Amino acid sequence: PFDTLCLSSTTSDGLADRLLFESTMGESSFFAPYLDTIPTLAESGFTSSMPRFWPEEIWDLLPQGDGKQLQTAVELDQDRLKLSDDWAQAMVDSRSHFVPPNGKEYAMTPVLDMINHKPTVATTMKRVPAGSSNDGNEEEGSGVAADKSDRILLQIPADAWQEDNNKSSNDLFASFKNLFSPPASQTNNLQEQEVFTSYGNMPNVELLLNYGFVCPNNPCNTETLPIPLIRANQPMVVACHANGSLASETLGPLRLALINREERERLSEEQQKAAAGVNGASVVASTVPVLSPRNELEVLALVGGTLEEAVYDIKNLLGEYEQGDFLTQKVPDVTTSSLMVSYLKERQSTLQTCLTSIQQEYPDLFG
Repeated sequence: PFDTLCLSSTTSDGLADRLLFESTMGESSFFAPYLDTIPTLAESGFTSSMPRFWPEEIWDLLPQGDGKQLQTAVELDQDRLKLSDDWAQAMVDSRSHFVPPNGKEYAMTPVLDMINHKPTVATTMKRVPAGSSNDGNEEEGSGVAADKSDRILLQIPADAWQEDNNKSSNDLFASFKNLFSPPASQTNNLQEQEVFTSYGNMPNVELLLNYGFVCPNNPCNTETLPIPLIRANQPMVVACHANGSLASETLGPLRLALINREERERLSEEQQKAAAGVNGASVVASTVPVLSPRNELEVLALVGGTLEEAVYDIKNLLGEYEQGDFLTQKVPDVTTSSLMVSYLKERQSTLQTCLTSIQQEYPDLFG
């Protein structure tokens, strides 16, 4: 049965409760051998690498660089984290995956949770019911013997290997098996290469929040940029993608905030309510397209100027960190301080890419 393949639950906190329960059973738990491989919080290093465990004083060092993006994410997650044991929830957040085919069930699967993340690979997984053949094909005459129990089948593409992508699929499959039990005569140079999977299209703030690491050159990275407006009670937020684009749904409200009378008259009734700040009109605001060349230039000029300031602030902050023992005195934990620097550098890179895109398309906006 599937329950002997992995620990599973329909919710994240439910899986954390299941993990905690199994851990209290000790050697009598069916999953005891697997549980022995799961580290304590101290052994895992998560108290240093997961922002949820960072001391309060750290947040005083970050706002200048990330606009409280990470701190806000941690604060919004507090209600969920209160539902479970710290250790159990940290292990679930960092090691669990969704179960195919519907992806609505959380699971922790032995061996699978050892594979590291690489955003550019397309490793897939499927659940193979008992009675199906080893390749998940239930058709007669497939030539593959059926198994008597449920299994998890991983399909690993060539680019999931760290190096040497010129092997055939059969070579890759043989090499994957040999990673666990290599024959004495094995000479395949894939034998010592790491296999990766993708945890999903996650930005660095999410990876740091739930997994305790930052992905360099993450093509899925998205950074939020607070845009202060004189007429607004709080900043508007624009999402900046690693490819240099700005999330269109976050530009809509800004377009409405910078609208003039002539442009307002061309809006639909619902869009006019959104422009006037009527409650419940935020969804409409997010779908507002380009209103006019004038409006779009004003929007991009504001975003571009804010990007320049943000990139400059991060550069200065990193400069402070690198001066003598400033960061060491403020954050003695080397893992935490290193993650802070990596996180800010990757944020700076994404924001700079977006700034460069605007500068190249609209050079007249910048003196």
